[in-house]
Amino acid sequence: MSNANLDTEQEPEFADEKPAAAQSPDANAEAAKWKDLALRTQAELDNYRKRVARDREEDYKRTQAVLIERLLPVL
Repeated sequence: MSNANLDTEQEPEFADEKPAAAQSPDANAEAAKWKDLALRTQAELDNYRKRVARDREEDYKRTQAVLIERLLPVL
């Protein structure tokens, strides 16, 4: 690639592809919708992971408490 090519806009990789500026508003809206859906899904997954970790920690603490309650009368 020469320096002259760096200053000019590159051609689309495929002949039937349009540059982003030439896409229809419908295509841009569709892309924005899918991007929003992907971001929301990622956030839901992140929240799920946090909730599972929190529940696991609570279960561990509850199990420890039950074990201690059972051992105290013996001691």
